[in-house]
Amino acid sequence: GRTDGLAEGDAKTRILDHLGMLDRLRPIVAETACEIRIDDFRLAVPAGLDAARDAFAGAFARDERGVRRALGSFERLAAEVERMAEDTRSAALRFLAFPFFYPTIFRMRGRTCAEVLQSRLRDPRARVALGALAPRVGPAPAAVGAMAYALAATAHLRRPVALPGGGRSLAQALAEVARKEVAVVRTKT
Repeated sequence: GRTDGLAEGDAKTRILDHLGMLDRLRPIVAETACEIRIDDFRLAVPAGLDAARDAFAGAFARDERGVRRALGSFERLAAEVERMAEDTRSAALRFLAFPFFYPTIFRMRGRTCAEVLQSRLRDPRARVALGALAPRVGPAPAAVGAMAYALAATAHLRRPVALPGGGRSLAQALAEVARKEVAVVRTKT
């Protein structure tokens, strides 16, 4: 199974380390974020935003500009969300000047991943390929917000991590920690 982050200082890394789970899970930095398959088309998406952007642009050379615009929009959106978390300006100032401080968030508020891809990409296969990253969030591109997609997809492309035993090993480790703290863990609910 793959996840994102787990870099030194990342919140997930600090939490797993605090719970004593990081050594047990043994995350491995992956060289590829994922492999996308559409009919006879195959694309191994490399780790790293620049490398992934170049791979998508090369795979859809006829719509290269659209690919770069779409991924650029998601990267800017994620960067603004991350910057907002660290913003120390007063709440009143941030509220009043929100469109100026966070123009991409303001412009894309309420938009879905599918709407952003549709507005930037002419090639339908390119829309499907970039939308294939949406399962990192959960729902299909038409049902996931652009902001949620941007955060999950860019984090995953930056630093994909493989967990030996997959996501199940993480779930089992978390359940064991919870049980040690006398929590009730319900499965199959």
